[in-house]
Amino acid sequence: AAEKPEKPEKREKRLDTIPESAQSFLDRLETAMKNKNVADIHKYYEDDYNKIKEQNFKGKRWPQWESVAANVSDDPTFLCFYKELYYRHLYTDCTPNFEDRRGSWENYRELVEMVILDLEE
Repeated sequence: AAEKPEKPEKREKRLDTIPESAQSFLDRLETAMKNKNVADIHKYYEDDYNKIKEQNFKGKRWPQWESVAANVSDDPTFLCFYKELYYRHLYTDCTPNFEDRRGSWENYRELVEMVILDLEE
C-alpha cells in the first residue's frame, strides 16, 4: 500500500512587535473603552492615534490584531475597534490588497452589528 504524503506542519503565525509608545497608546485606549470614557476614546482616536502613526508606522502596517490580542486585550469590542484603526491606516498610508479590503469590509460589518445590538439592549 502506498503511503500517504505527510501534511506539512502548520506554522504558527509570528506575532508582530509593538513599539512601546504604541503599546502605551493601545493600553490607554483599551482602558478608556472598558470604562466607556467617550471623551478619552475620542481624544485617543482623533489625536493620539495620528501622533503614534507618524512616529512608528509611517508607510508601514500597524501590528496585526493577533499581536494586539496577545499583548493588550483580546476583548472582541476592543479588537474590532483596533481593526478599524488598522484598516483606516492601510487605506490612508499604505496600499491595501484584496485580503485587506475584504477584511476591512468584514470588520466594518461586525462594528455596525455591535452598534445595532447595543442599541437594541
